[in-house]
Amino acid sequence: MAYAHQMDDGKYIASRLTGNKKNYLQLELSETACIPKVIPFPEYPEDEGIHNVSSQDVLRQVQEGIQYYFEKTGRLFHVAEIRFYESDDYADAVYGWLALKIFELADQQA
Repeated sequence: MAYAHQMDDGKYIASRLTGNKKNYLQLELSETACIPKVIPFPEYPEDEGIHNVSSQDVLRQVQEGIQYYFEKTGRLFHVAEIRFYESDDYADAVYGWLALKIFELADQQA
């Protein structure tokens, strides 16, 4: 199950917690096309040195989510910033799926 909401600063977050697996994605959406900055969050002390997920993996998955949502709805989202935890559990499509949850929420709020 995924949980998505918009924070007070306008950024969107989505997270997935299933059993002992976790993933967290924060997106800053943009009104115009841009190249997204991909920034890992600082590590928690207990996760120091754990690097399960790379910036390239997250960027690729979010871009796939953008493309899928556009093909499905005709709505194109632009992402200015992507944030995640490198210590998250790797899954091949999870960040694209979380991005879809954010896009669905943003569409509902539009």
